[in-house]
Amino acid sequence: MKKIPLLFIVFLPTFVTAQILFQDDFNGTSLDTTEWFERPRPVNAPIGRTQTGSSPVIADGIARLQFDTYNPNAPGRLFSGTELLSLTKYSLDTPGIQGLEFETRMRIGTPLPNGLVVGFFTFGRDGFTSAGDGGTGGFDEIDIEIVSNLINNPTTPSRTQEILFNTFDGQTGGDTIELGPNLIDISALNLSEFNTYKIRWLPDKIQWFINDQKLFTLTESEGAADLANSEQGIHLNLWAPGSSFGLAYDSGLTPTTDPGLNENFFIESDYIRVTAIPEPEIFGFYFGSITMLGVFLKRLFGKRK
Repeated sequence: MKKIPLLFIVFLPTFVTAQILFQDDFNGTSLDTTEWFERPRPVNAPIGRTQTGSSPVIADGIARLQFDTYNPNAPGRLFSGTELLSLTKYSLDTPGIQGLEFETRMRIGTPLPNGLVVGFFTFGRDGFTSAGDGGTGGFDEIDIEIVSNLINNPTTPSRTQEILFNTFDGQTGGDTIELGPNLIDISALNLSEFNTYKIRWLPDKIQWFINDQKLFTLTESEGAADLANSEQGIHLNLWAPGSSFGLAYDSGLTPTTDPGLNENFFIESDYIRVTAIPEPEIFGFYFGSITMLGVFLKRLFGKRK
């Protein structure tokens, strides 16, 4: 009996190239206010001990975020800092999206004294407006924080530098659950050089990378999935926290009343990017003839006479 080659169809997953949703290379001479908003905080509503809102200096493809110990709006009471906040909020609920990546390349331009925080993070709150106001309930946040206390004096003696990765899960009733903090060894990192920092946000996990090296993963069982339905923007800032952020606070860093005694510190970023990780697509029909498939079926069902 003549054997007839068997035809079969194979469905193979094809992975689509990641799509850049947003990228600012800071190629202009001023902040792009169609993508970022300027929100000078009032003196009575600082972040920690810092009144932020001054625009970064944009030049030569670099955004420079500055921190000053003298603040003309509140001399001797508050520092002056800088923050970037995106107008657009991003969500995993977008059809076809498997996850999101938030990325920047930045460096610390001046050695930082104890008591400062460089934050690259996402932030979301129900009802939070594009102007950065309002919102109800707790807040969702995924953080990369370069805490100068941990750079200058890490908590683990065997390390020369540590970085803080943290996550916050906002509850409808108003509470916020902290899913951390996680102190990671970055002893080998030269922070004065440009390094790439990335947050990968997926429905069942959150991952942190520096220079494409994965350093930490928050799993589904640890609470990562609780953020999957949130909508979050991207932030970059330089500021001094109050005593409630004990890990980063330093009482020795004080604002000055004298502009002549101002101390200036800064960080620089040469891009900020948001990338969508697409879901794999199932497509294409692949045909072929395999003799072994016939052998398998013959063994399975027995020889036909």
